Amino acid sequence: MRVCIDAIDAFLSMQNSETGYWIGFRSELVSGKALLAATHRVGPALRGREIFVEVDQRSVCDVRVLKPDEPQLYSLVPLAEEGSFDAVGTVDSVLPEAGDLISVRVGDDLFHWTPDEAGCEIFLPGTWLRFTIVGLVLWDTDI
Repeated sequence: MRVCIDAIDAFLSMQNSETGYWIGFRSELVSGKALLAATHRVGPALRGREIFVEVDQRSVCDVRVLKPDEPQLYSLVPLAEEGSFDAVGTVDSVLPEAGDLISVRVGDDLFHWTPDEAGCEIFLPGTWLRFTIVGLVLWDTDI
C-alpha cells in the first residue's frame, strides 16, 4: 500500500527490539491512525512523504460472511478506537500447510490470520467477508 504520512504522534518500542511510530496516514483506500513499524528511528522528516508499506494487524475479530444484499466492495473504514478499522474483503487463499492461514484481500492489500487467531471458521477463496482490524500495523518497505 502506498501511504502518505500526515502526522507522527509518538515513538514506540515494540516486541523483538523493533521500533515504531504512532502515525496519521492516508492512502487511496483510507485515512486514519496506525502503527508504522520501522527498523530505525526516522523522526519528523517522514511527515509529508509517501512510502510503501505492507499491512498487518495486532488482531482480527467479528469475522462474518457478507449477506447477499450487502455491497461486495473493498473497504477499510476507521472506527472510534484509533488504529481499528471495519474492513470488507475477499478470501484470497487458505493455506492448510501453514495452520489454515487465511489471506483476505482488501483492495491491493492482504491481511492474514488463522481461524484460531480470529475465532472464525475456514472460508472458501472468493468469499466476501466483513471483519474488524484491531491495531493496524504498517510495515515500512521503503526506509
